[in-house]
Amino acid sequence: MMDREHSLTFTVRNCEIGPHQGAHVRSLLDYLQETADSQIRDLGVTIQELMERGLYWVLSAYRLEVARYPRAGEAVTVRTWHSGRQGRFYLRDFLVLDARGKHLAAATTSWALIDKVKGTHVNGQRPIPDLPLLQAKATERGLEHLPALDAPVHSDCFRVGSGSIDMYNHVNHVFYIQWALDSLRLKVPAAALPVSIEAVFRNAAVEGDRLRVAFKKAEGEKVWLHAVTRENDGEELVRLRTRWEGMGAGGQ
Repeated sequence: MMDREHSLTFTVRNCEIGPHQGAHVRSLLDYLQETADSQIRDLGVTIQELMERGLYWVLSAYRLEVARYPRAGEAVTVRTWHSGRQGRFYLRDFLVLDARGKHLAAATTSWALIDKVKGTHVNGQRPIPDLPLLQAKATERGLEHLPALDAPVHSDCFRVGSGSIDMYNHVNHVFYIQWALDSLRLKVPAAALPVSIEAVFRNAAVEGDRLRVAFKKAEGEKVWLHAVTRENDGEELVRLRTRWEGMGAGGQ
């Protein structure tokens, strides 16, 4: 029987470090994504094999909580497990630990398995083996409803390039989050870093789409609401909420 928990260890590279001397958010998200893929691969069903059968994973919702951003050269271990089902969605949790086993970050996510031809959720077909279940939550609050962004105070528009496109020919979820964070860099204090990121993914963008990233304050100075929309039809693709705190070098 496969272990209910799966882990991978990464060494933070200099190219993954930002001006605060800690890893970029996108690097942490990449670690989590790769660890989840590794567990599915160990089950004997690769993403490529699912694609050949017309099936693909779609991220529905994400909550990331960061206690500290690791520095260059640090060994970071990501632990992940399937934590249950919510209707048609698979729930997956993550813990990120430093070399001493000290908590760095945690995440709770929700995924759907989609039939590309039918454009529907896969139900009852058992296209993958049963995921080993560990009924434990990495984040205390888990996934929550996010309010719509009304009357944004600022927005930027840009065209999607090839560098953000994944193997499904859609924008990878990491880029939506990074674009939302980037839009705030002149609005939050220079020493502030995101300590909580929530996102709900509603639709996907492809190369060449023109996107608009908008935001406004939600609660005081620390919490912001964001929306990523497609400019030509105004469709909301991703809804986000972020919280920022002042942190020193390496996220301490």
